Amino acid sequence: MDEAIRTILEQRLIAVIRLDDVDRDILPIAQALQAGGVRVLEITLTSGSAPAALERLCAWTRTTAGQDVTVGVGSVRHAEEARAAVDAGASFIVSPGLVPGILEQRAALGAPIIPGILTPSEAMAAHELGADAIKLFPASLGGPTYLKNLLAPLPDLELIPTGGITLDAIPAYLAAGAAAVGLGSALIPPETIARRNWDELRQRAHQAVHQAHGQT
Repeated sequence: MDEAIRTILEQRLIAVIRLDDVDRDILPIAQALQAGGVRVLEITLTSGSAPAALERLCAWTRTTAGQDVTVGVGSVRHAEEARAAVDAGASFIVSPGLVPGILEQRAALGAPIIPGILTPSEAMAAHELGADAIKLFPASLGGPTYLKNLLAPLPDLELIPTGGITLDAIPAYLAAGAAAVGLGSALIPPETIARRNWDELRQRAHQAVHQAHGQT
C-alpha cells in the first residue's frame, strides 16, 4: 500500500482546502490544522492560486516543522493536472469523478489516485482500474445510510465520503464503514480564514480529530 494511502487510513481525516486565494494564508492554515492534530491536507485546484500554494506547502513539508503533514491535490479533472501536481510535490491525487485516463497514469505518476464515485457501478469500475481508495461524492446526498448500503456488497472498498459532512457527522460515517472522511468548509470555514482566526481553526481541527478518533 502506498504511504500516502496508509497515512490517510490511519488518520481517518482529510482537510480539503478550497478558498478564493489559498496561497495568501496557506502556511498559517496548515500550521493551525497541524496544531489541532490534522495531518492530511488537500488543496483543490478550484482554489485561486492553487499551484503557488501547493509549491509553498510542499516546501514546508520538507522542513522539520512540516514533515509530519501529507499533502495532496483535489478537483483534478485531467491527466495533465495530475502530472503537474505530482511534479510540484503532491503525495496523492483526488478527482471529483471517475476518469479512466487519470487512473491509467497511476503507475507513471508514482502517486495514488483517489477517484470520485456515487454509484455501485462507478465504485466497481474504480476498483477494477486499480484505485487504492475511492471518494464517495457528494456524501451528503445519501449520508451514512447510503454509504453503509453501498459497502454491503462491496466490503473490500476503501471509501472516503466527502462533500457536505459536518464535524458532528464524522462518527456516523466512520461507523457506517468509511475508511476516512474528507472535510471542507465545515472544518475550514472561509469566514474563519477571512478573519485569520488561526486559534479558531486549530480548535476546529482538534474537534474533528476528536470525532475521528474519540481522543481528547
